[in-house]
Amino acid sequence: MLRCSLFAKKQGFTNVVKTGQLDKFGREIVDLKNDKGQSWEETVLRANILKPTKYSSNDAIDAYRTGLMLGTGGMDDSYSVARNAVAEAIFDETRFEERLKRLAIDETQLAYGGKYFAPGNVMFRDTSKGFDNKATSPFSTAWDVGLTGAIEGMYGAAELIGETTGWDWAKNVGEAGIYRAREKLSRMPEIVTTYKDINGFFGKEGFLQYVANNAAISLPYMAATISGAVAAPYVGASLVGVAATGAVLSPVALYCGTIWNDQEGENKNAFLAVAGGVSHLY
Repeated sequence: MLRCSLFAKKQGFTNVVKTGQLDKFGREIVDLKNDKGQSWEETVLRANILKPTKYSSNDAIDAYRTGLMLGTGGMDDSYSVARNAVAEAIFDETRFEERLKRLAIDETQLAYGGKYFAPGNVMFRDTSKGFDNKATSPFSTAWDVGLTGAIEGMYGAAELIGETTGWDWAKNVGEAGIYRAREKLSRMPEIVTTYKDINGFFGKEGFLQYVANNAAISLPYMAATISGAVAAPYVGASLVGVAATGAVLSPVALYCGTIWNDQEGENKNAFLAVAGGVSHLY
């Protein structure tokens, strides 16, 4: 892989280190290190540029698992470019016939389009997800899911107020906000949020990632609840008191709106939504 070798040199991995291993043809396997002593093998596996092989060291495999669990968001953007370039090179060398197939619009269509689309590329690339439509940084995506869900809940509260009082403006604002939030959620990368999807202990679909994902999703809700509890003693008629009142009511509105949104069709019940929202504070 000439391009991979040139990239390694550009990143400063120029010191050849013998591993003492031989491949199946009897050739000696070597690694490259930079001036900081970092391993090229570990770096490319951590960046998910290449996959581990039976010749990969234990440290390299650990680096690969770390990349799967934490994502590659903290690495230099050039590694993302290299990952895509290597994927394209592998595609060019091994799957040339697939070029006759048309290009998928996005990762979701590619992941669920069966064999109707050419692999390894899409029309509109989203670097937050891989070509399998799964998040490259699950924790970051989970936080975004939680924040968007909280925003949807607040818009749900607006729709609830408009629906029960006949205030059409609030109802329309709420409906439009709910629609935008759900559209954004539908386009987000896939992450593990239910125990049924857990696959192993480590990795992007492992138990640890499942726990981290659900914690990140809950953070906006916990933050609203904590801020309301902290502000409660300051509720009053003053400017600070008014601000504190808003902070106290925000988690109530958030939970009420979320419950309202979860109710289906014509069966929405404002009383149940408000009662359920208030009950979350006790």
